[in-house]
Amino acid sequence: MQLADSPVPPGPVEGPASARADAELGPWVRSVALLAIAATLAGRAVAPALPGSRAGIAVAIEVTERIAAWLSQAALLVLFALGTWLLWRTLRSRRLGVALRLVAVPIGAGALTLGLLASRLRLESPITLVLGIGVLTAALACAPGALASARTRAAGLVLLLGATAGGAHLASRVVAAQAAAVSDAARYAIARGLATAGSLGDLLVLALVGAWLLARRRATGAVVALGVTVGSIGVAVVAVRGALPDASFAAVLVARAAAALTRPPAPWLPGLAAMTLDVLALLAALLVAVGRAGAGRSHALHAAVALVLLSRAAADVPLVGLAMLVGALLLRHAEPA
Repeated sequence: MQLADSPVPPGPVEGPASARADAELGPWVRSVALLAIAATLAGRAVAPALPGSRAGIAVAIEVTERIAAWLSQAALLVLFALGTWLLWRTLRSRRLGVALRLVAVPIGAGALTLGLLASRLRLESPITLVLGIGVLTAALACAPGALASARTRAAGLVLLLGATAGGAHLASRVVAAQAAAVSDAARYAIARGLATAGSLGDLLVLALVGAWLLARRRATGAVVALGVTVGSIGVAVVAVRGALPDASFAAVLVARAAAALTRPPAPWLPGLAAMTLDVLALLAALLVAVGRAGAGRSHALHAAVALVLLSRAAADVPLVGLAMLVGALLLRHAEPA
């Protein structure tokens, strides 16, 4: 693995010391992915679901919002620090090639700067659009090199498909905003078509990740994958029932959290299928982040795939946008020299 033994390596990034880096920094790298997942769940699902769901829970709402804000700030700062270090290593590494360095380093630096600003300011839509485009461009620039290595080929395909699907989702929101501005139903239908293409791309990514996890532990992996899939469908069913008038408080919370995770425009898919995809992507990211690293798979590789999965359909959201950027850079540095 191409991570150094310390944040300020004394020599070139290629060398014998890189073989020891994954064992030393691997758990920390995985904790970054887990922190980003926790911040996403708290900030984009749990905290928005509580207000208006029930009377008399003002204290719970305040505590939840504070926890979500703290987790989001912490995740943004940690992702910024790790991303800055990875960009510095990318700039120094001759192995990665001039083309990648010319594309990924300046674009990544701009995306990291916008992400850091988001920890203090609320970014407007045009700025987050620039952030999303920059993150997706840097991710696509990192994908070919990952595909060229047998060790990272499957993860590279996840990155390529994930970034392409993310581009379709981003384009769908731009077209939807234009359609809403002029009340153009036909254009909004095109936006939903783009969102559908992005969702189908997400489905391919999840299928590929499932195959990647099953490759070495077929029996155990099949049981876990089945459990995660059934669990995702169950959560989606509860979310659908939460919209009914006689729904329980728990079902209402699940429904509101699922709605907060979903970003318009809605794809041309059944509501249950779309919600299942949202939940499944989060659970798959968590499963990859905590999964055991088998032979030929480093901790950084698992963290990279988890971060890419987390950024599904939301590259223009600062936290998950930085997650995709860091995941793409980690993937390039997870290759053998």
